[in-house]
Amino acid sequence: MTRWNHIPTRFIAALIAICGSVVAVGAEPKKADRPPSDDPKIQAAIDRGLVALRRIAEGRGVESKSLVALALLKSGDEVESPVVQQGITGIQSRIKEGEYRPDRHHYYSSGLDMMLLETADPAQYQSEMRAILRYILDGQLANGSWFYPNQDGKGDTSITQYAMLGLWSAARADIEISMDVWDRAATWHVKTQLKSGGFTYHPGSGAEGAKSTMTAAAVGSLNIARMHLYPNRKVGSAKKKKKKKSTPRKFRYLQPIDLDNPNSKSKQNTKKVRTTGNPTTSLSAIDDATERGVAWLATNWTVNNGGAYTHYYLYAIERMTALADIDFIGEHDWYAEASEYLLKTQKSDGSFGGDTDTSFSLLCLGKATAKMLDRKVPSIGVGAGLLAGGRGLPDNLAQVQVTEGKVKARKIKGPLDELLNELENPKSTKVESVQSAVLERIQLGNREELIGQTDRLARLAKDPRADVRRIALWALGRSGDVRFAPVLIASFADSDLDVLIEARNALCTLSRKPRGFVSLNHPYAKLSEKEKIDETQRSQALGKWRTELTAKWKQWHLSVRPYDERDGLPESGRK
Repeated sequence: MTRWNHIPTRFIAALIAICGSVVAVGAEPKKADRPPSDDPKIQAAIDRGLVALRRIAEGRGVESKSLVALALLKSGDEVESPVVQQGITGIQSRIKEGEYRPDRHHYYSSGLDMMLLETADPAQYQSEMRAILRYILDGQLANGSWFYPNQDGKGDTSITQYAMLGLWSAARADIEISMDVWDRAATWHVKTQLKSGGFTYHPGSGAEGAKSTMTAAAVGSLNIARMHLYPNRKVGSAKKKKKKKSTPRKFRYLQPIDLDNPNSKSKQNTKKVRTTGNPTTSLSAIDDATERGVAWLATNWTVNNGGAYTHYYLYAIERMTALADIDFIGEHDWYAEASEYLLKTQKSDGSFGGDTDTSFSLLCLGKATAKMLDRKVPSIGVGAGLLAGGRGLPDNLAQVQVTEGKVKARKIKGPLDELLNELENPKSTKVESVQSAVLERIQLGNREELIGQTDRLARLAKDPRADVRRIALWALGRSGDVRFAPVLIASFADSDLDVLIEARNALCTLSRKPRGFVSLNHPYAKLSEKEKIDETQRSQALGKWRTELTAKWKQWHLSVRPYDERDGLPESGRK
């Protein structure tokens, strides 16, 4: 890679891979059974990495406080957390009398600063975002690109991607940006694409060939421009391969909880993009450049970028696939390969190296961009039940049906009270089917049906059958009735780990704390995947986890329990 002037190489290398956009081309993808982003092993890796990143950031200086704070926020930290607040106050300190003065990393910092503020609270930090936007807009060259401040140059693909990321965040905050800004940026990318389809670092230098990071950056910037120049034209002009739907086999729980705010919608899908005028860069020119860039990336695919800056590269791929709304790059299931690689290389302390490596790894594993854009992430959907989760066939094979060669539990319909009647029958052979029906009834039907059924569900939460206990806990979590929190907390003593996890997930839903208590999201999160772990260690870890989890959720319940239940109860934090 070409040498950087005046900027630490490691920091810039970390930044050059943060964005991009890819569309699958070529042969029909061969892999179809991918792990969901909330697979227990992946979630455990995220939780361990989050704890490690927080520890690193609090213990010493980091390359970019905004990058670390962004990764923490996307991985579940609150805006009020110390490290996130340090990142925000750092940005504010760079704004004097309405003028934004970035540190020596110029447009890299401005892009990250804008992303952090928009993620934290775009309404609260509107004035700061507008100050940063003025700096970015003032730096755009006549040809549509960005370069080092106060230096002569014809454009820098990496610097330009960060300016584009900053602009995108401003647009997501509903700050109006002239059509001309997006148009000139798109034109520059189209004109600087190499004949091979790839992109280089400094177009026009003649000495450089196409690079994976720069091609990802350029294709991503093109797609960001595209969504603002042609907001009503669906992504997909670059060939998008169809694949048969498949159900993830490794997911063990009834339904994944939303790791983002369950009441929020995609900002990109709810904000109206403001543009004026007509673009001069045609949609066909942008899509053609995208297809050619994607073809180059597919041909030169690697999961670890040849060993150079792998973590930054993998987060770049996450951005690419999210912007293009695809799962495959050529024939490669990028998330399956990336998550496998990251889980194998995660260090015993939970980190993936330094603060930048760990930040990018968390953003990749958690599919930060896909969730922001409200893209679908692999998971078991409503009504999938345990059969689709890989837990085997029902004991009574008369209760299954075969559809397109796949075995499914035979669907049962009816009001909720009748479904619960079936679950209460200790001799029922329809638990699998009823489970699926209850999921669908509550999710797609009238949740008010739960009113009057919560006492029955509380009794079913103590049923001898683990699968019945799990569906009862799941439903109680969606009842909205905090009075039943003790039932969920009591289930932490259950002998079945899946029931225990379901109780924890139900409390996250009931409390509107999607991530719960992050450091306690899985009993084995702190155990190294690399070490040999015997049953004694697992038992000790599980026991400690039960105790800590119970204490945390009891403390929460004591603070929110109904007023008429407060008399005679111990103070918060006491047993």
